[in-house]
Amino acid sequence: MSDQGLRKPSDVEELTAWMDGELDAARAERVAHRVAGGAEWQATYEDFRAVDAALERLPAARLQKDLTDRIVHAAHRRRLTVRLARGAAAAAAVAACVLLVVFVARRTPPPVPKAETALSPVELKIDRILHDVPAEDREMVQMISVLQNLTEVRAYQAVEEVVDAATLDALVSLEAGEGL
Repeated sequence: MSDQGLRKPSDVEELTAWMDGELDAARAERVAHRVAGGAEWQATYEDFRAVDAALERLPAARLQKDLTDRIVHAAHRRRLTVRLARGAAAAAAVAACVLLVVFVARRTPPPVPKAETALSPVELKIDRILHDVPAEDREMVQMISVLQNLTEVRAYQAVEEVVDAATLDALVSLEAGEGL
């Protein structure tokens, strides 16, 4: 038989089965003939024997008696850690809600209106309106009269740009009741 080499994965499987004594007599004889007559079969056989020899020199792995117990204990500890983490997250969420409620409840109370007897009806109405206005807008509401005057001044300035000074003086004297 000519040396065909190890051409297929099944050739390697057959060689390892022969080395382990797992082949029937006819197949074992055929593999022994290939190993004896083929350079590639012989080299692969020698490589496998070297690996087997190296593996035999390794110390046998020794399992400790309590390995299973330690694995089960570690699994329980891991599950307990996950439960604690979930519980801590839930507790943190509840604590955040409680803090939010406390913060909202302790907000600055609304301003107490002045004694109603001391205020005029207009002042009472302004106080009620200001009570409903956000704090940052209250100053603007209180300044409405100033803003209204500013609008009138700007309107007068716009008219002044278009109308000559004599006409404006005449209008001012009419408003004052002096007549023309």
